[in-house]
Amino acid sequence: MRALSRLPSWLLHAAAAAAIGSLTWLIFSRAFLNYDTLYGLIWGRDLAHGRTPDYEVTLAPTPHPLLEAVAVPVSWLGEDGGYTAMLALAMLAWGALVWGVFLLGRESFGWGAGALAAFVIATRDPFLSQAVRAYVDIPYLALIVGAGVL
Repeated sequence: MRALSRLPSWLLHAAAAAAIGSLTWLIFSRAFLNYDTLYGLIWGRDLAHGRTPDYEVTLAPTPHPLLEAVAVPVSWLGEDGGYTAMLALAMLAWGALVWGVFLLGRESFGWGAGALAAFVIATRDPFLSQAVRAYVDIPYLALIVGAGVL
């Protein structure tokens, strides 16, 4: 236990988020990229190749600049690698959201409240559904909760 206390806190938090995301991916192995995230990956690939993304394509989703910025380097992994990396990042964001809710609850009201809040978020269908479909809302929520923790 002493070895854990010597590690930087950010590393412990990142490991907790990764563990939660990995466990979710194992439990819900049918995770996939939804429409917005898939288009973000395509538009990120366009940007990586020096092309202007086609935002006027029929039924195009709303562009998300932060998603596209993340998708640029991810697109360098190729189609399958990029798809898998975006799923992995989505699961990491899910883990970060759940862990962040725990931390926010713990800092605000104590360990028990943090654990209960994280459990509630982690078991609600709307949140889980968006997480396993890699919706862009989950990473943004994780960033907001992370800001609240800081």
